Amino acid sequence: MRTELMRTVSVTSDIVTAIFLGIILAGYLYENKNVAERTKHYRYCLCICLAGLLFDAFSYITEGRIESDFAVTFINYLAFITIDPLIICFASFIRSRIEEKDSGYTSNVPNYITVICVLDIIFITIGVMSGKLFEIEGGVFTDGPWAGLVIIGPGICFTTVAFWILSKVKSLGIKEVMVMLLYIIMPGVSTILKVISEEIELGYVGSAMGLVLIYVIIMSKVISEADVRARMYSELSNLDALTGLKNRRGYEEAISRVKKDELVGAVFCDANALKETNDKLGHEEGDKLIKRIATILDESFPDGEVCRISGDEFVVVVRNALQKNFADRMKLLLEKIKANDRIASIGYEIGIGEKIEGVVKAAEEKMYIEKEKYYKETGKERRH
Repeated sequence: MRTELMRTVSVTSDIVTAIFLGIILAGYLYENKNVAERTKHYRYCLCICLAGLLFDAFSYITEGRIESDFAVTFINYLAFITIDPLIICFASFIRSRIEEKDSGYTSNVPNYITVICVLDIIFITIGVMSGKLFEIEGGVFTDGPWAGLVIIGPGICFTTVAFWILSKVKSLGIKEVMVMLLYIIMPGVSTILKVISEEIELGYVGSAMGLVLIYVIIMSKVISEADVRARMYSELSNLDALTGLKNRRGYEEAISRVKKDELVGAVFCDANALKETNDKLGHEEGDKLIKRIATILDESFPDGEVCRISGDEFVVVVRNALQKNFADRMKLLLEKIKANDRIASIGYEIGIGEKIEGVVKAAEEKMYIEKEKYYKETGKERRH
């Protein structure tokens, strides 16, 4: 039976370490999808190791304190077998790290590891059912004749993984390889301590400390890189490729930021005769026309959200707009449009942010009135 002192030390170590892992896991709840995808195998390792720590702690807490030998046996059984799914998951984590550095890489090592771990689970199950691995009598734990054999399966797996990691120094880099080897060494040290003194059992604590090192040295960098990449993709997804202005998604985000009580100005702009330009002069000239409109709007409203919401439609949203100032700016804009062969029709409106969509709609309706004037005055067909 484990002494009360070592039981207290083991329980305290398990619970404190579990709290550390729980904090790391909680941090992933607020990460984006890109981070979640790149760290999923590592998070699985954290979850399984956390479960192992808790099973280990409960095995100490329940020993000699509850009458059901079956319950104590089952908890100890879970504490023993959790190491195997942890090893399987760690092998998957290593493969994911190698594949991230070498996209064409394939390996059967995780499959071999899985087979060994499954066999180890079968061995533990038989050992527990037969009482060869350990016995529980009166709620008290006693090692069985197979107790020393329980390290064989994990030992083979960890040795295999160690050589596998060392063979991929070029792909992973020396620092990452060293950190991963430490993850393997720490449980090994715990096993040596167990051999020295049967009362010292810190296997899951060693694994957990290895995962914390991996987080500090490897995964924190992965998360940082993934966050930067996600922000970059988000920004790019809000931009129109042709003009560099905000696209429809960017427009929707822009109007969502408008406060209900602020005065907002909206400009609705539609290119004139874009189809005619494309048909007669080619799409390259049509693109130039769109870019010219974009430049005029962007220069006229440096303080606004200038968006290309469709092929030939633009919306400008100006927050905290002043009535007279906005009207004066519109006069200057119309002059620029006329100086550029009336390449667009413009409508504008001012209103409160609470009714921003109605303000934009009113600006659109005024734009259509101006477009009708354009076609009547130029004699061009409306479909162009």
